[in-house]
Amino acid sequence: MLSLWLGGNFCEAPALRGISDAQILVVDAGATKTSAVLVQVGSGENVEVIASVRTGPANPVSVGWETAVQNLWQACEEVLRGFRSEQSSKPKVHYAVLAIAGTGKEETRSRLAQWFAGLGIAESFCILPDVALLVAGVSNEGVGIALVAGTGSASWGINSTGQVARTGGWGFFLDDLGSAYWMGRKALEATVRVADGRDPESQLLPRILQHLGLGRVEDLIPLSPRFAKEPALVAQLAPIVLECSSEGDLTALGILEQARNYLVELVRCTAWKLGWGSGGFPLAVGGGLLENFEKLRGMVLERLQAIGCPPAAMTLVDPLAAAIRFVRQALVEDGWPHWAHVYHKQGTEQRSP
Repeated sequence: MLSLWLGGNFCEAPALRGISDAQILVVDAGATKTSAVLVQVGSGENVEVIASVRTGPANPVSVGWETAVQNLWQACEEVLRGFRSEQSSKPKVHYAVLAIAGTGKEETRSRLAQWFAGLGIAESFCILPDVALLVAGVSNEGVGIALVAGTGSASWGINSTGQVARTGGWGFFLDDLGSAYWMGRKALEATVRVADGRDPESQLLPRILQHLGLGRVEDLIPLSPRFAKEPALVAQLAPIVLECSSEGDLTALGILEQARNYLVELVRCTAWKLGWGSGGFPLAVGGGLLENFEKLRGMVLERLQAIGCPPAAMTLVDPLAAAIRFVRQALVEDGWPHWAHVYHKQGTEQRSP
């Protein structure tokens, strides 16, 4: 199989049976950023990345409809610019997969589908929640659980009967426990406690001040309104926690272990809802925090095994590879009927294998 590369991660592309000589647009959008990738699928299993771009967040629930569609439009326009100039006689891509956070409700997916169809970008397309796409990348049968930990955190799963369960994903103000935002917030809390003498000394204090370009801990106070409005700014502190924990800093280790427990709780609750309380399910993981920190992935897996809820396998899934599999299943072969209520599909043109 071909190894795809995107955002610093290698993964194995799924078999491309039924897809050849086709362009696929993949949009992966969340509360922090939107990534758009255009790939060309050739004969056999040859996949070429033609272009990729990143724009602002496009979760319609967290950033609002106008901001979401503006960032989606910008991502699509930029990634297709070169393709359209070279393919003036055939400006549409064959397939598009829009994996967008905040699209758990069909009414939201339908509204986005109406907007996207008006752009005239793709012959056929699907819209589904971003966390759901990860499950598509971990199982040929379209079953399993996804755990996402980036700026936010959530778990989502689907079983063979089409039953869907979700845990977490309530946003940074109400939830997002174990996420990069949560870790950054806990690091800030620890910093002021250390400065007060309420907690033992920790490297979190000087490292965070250095990262933010501050000379004194009191300088954090004027930044508080920005922290409250920009969760991504707080989430950027999570790597400092992981760095300090690897050096044996007890405060950072405590935050890391608590984050691990919260993420395990998300998976365990989703598994219980779907009848997998004793494990055995495929587990897909994604999001910047889990993608970039192997140690945390290992801690999550070890804890799931320790509490008697071990996954059959845990896989770091690249949304691009997952989207290619999803195109085959949902748009080319019209498979996975138990997913019918999860995504919105539009476009009827059929292509020959």
